Parts: sequence; C-alpha cells; structure tokens
Amino acid sequence: MKKIDMVLSDLDGTFVHSGTLIQANMEAAQALLDAGIPFCICTGRAYTMMKSIIKGIGHVINPYMVTSNGASIYDLRGPTVIHSNYIPVNQLLKLLEVAKENGLAHNIFCGSELVCHKDYQPGWFNRNPARTLALPPDERTTWVVLDDWD
Repeated sequence: MKKIDMVLSDLDGTFVHSGTLIQANMEAAQALLDAGIPFCICTGRAYTMMKSIIKGIGHVINPYMVTSNGASIYDLRGPTVIHSNYIPVNQLLKLLEVAKENGLAHNIFCGSELVCHKDYQPGWFNRNPARTLALPPDERTTWVVLDDWD
C-alpha cells in the first residue's frame, strides 16, 4: 500500500459549508494529523481573508495553506509565503481583454487589495466590503472598483 504524503482540501463548500465548519471534516483532519499525515487547505481566497478562519481550523492545518487560487503557498508556522505564482503583467492584460470582450465578471487580487472594473464585477463583490469592515484591521481586504482598467 502506498504511503499518503499529504491531504489537501478545498475550503468553501467542501471543508466549510455556508461559513460553518463541518465537524466531521475537523475530526477527519485531526485524525490525519494524529496519523502523521499533513492536512492542508486550498482556497481561492486571499490570505488576509483566511485569518479569521484559520483561528477556528488552524490547529488541524499543518503546516501549509494554498491561497488565491494557487498564487501563494503559506507556511502557517510563520506565517510566511514560501511560494508565489503571479501572472506576468503582459498575460494579465491579455486575460483582462478576453474577459472584457466576452462580458465576463473578473477581479484581481493584489496583496490585501481586491480590484475589479465597475462594468464587470462578480456578483458577490458588492456584498463583501461591509463584511470585511467587521473584521480586525489586519484581516481586512480593501475593495476597489475602477472606472477603467487603463
């Protein structure tokens, strides 16, 4: 039988449902850790958006977390970024053009700032600035809506 080196899980809708931690998942993650198998979360969320969630599940995440749809990998013992995979500007500009041409909602995450174009906002975008204000300052995301990407 092959040895399991690590187990990774998506966060929203998998490990957490509608903002609520699923107890069976927490128990399974703890059982993995007890067996010496690291358990890691992968999420589209940025690290700043994860800080409050980490407070509730950090004891079962060991020791890495993939954030921003794979753009960054954190070692939570620091926490420190151990890998970044950013899109080069010339490719980003092409992606923005394709999204615009096809009327696709899109946004860009830069550090602790989430930016979108006023005409192409994701449906969830306007609901979140109020939620983020309830968070401690170091867990907040700055929401920016631009009139023009240029």
